[in-house]
Amino acid sequence: MVKETSTFKIIKTAVDPEEHLEENFRRISDILAENHDIQLYFCRVIGGRRWSFCSGYPGIISAKKRINIDDEFGLIIGRYENLSEEEWEKICELIRKLSDSDND
Repeated sequence: MVKETSTFKIIKTAVDPEEHLEENFRRISDILAENHDIQLYFCRVIGGRRWSFCSGYPGIISAKKRINIDDEFGLIIGRYENLSEEEWEKICELIRKLSDSDND
């Protein structure tokens, strides 16, 4: 496993704001799965209640945690506890920025 403090740096380096949003989602999911055994779904939030899979982990997730990124996107996470709250906050902020730049 990669040291927790370097995870955000790895993700930040791997994403490309010029790429399609869902490709960046896939990259983030792959990094978290490979380095921390975290299962991650990126979902579109429809009507505030329905979460529709968009990209991410290809299997079924257990022990889910949901995080709203913004009004349009959210994360469903398996093994959330494998990263610190601080790391999740940084990762979620990066995803928000990617989402905002994709909407521009």
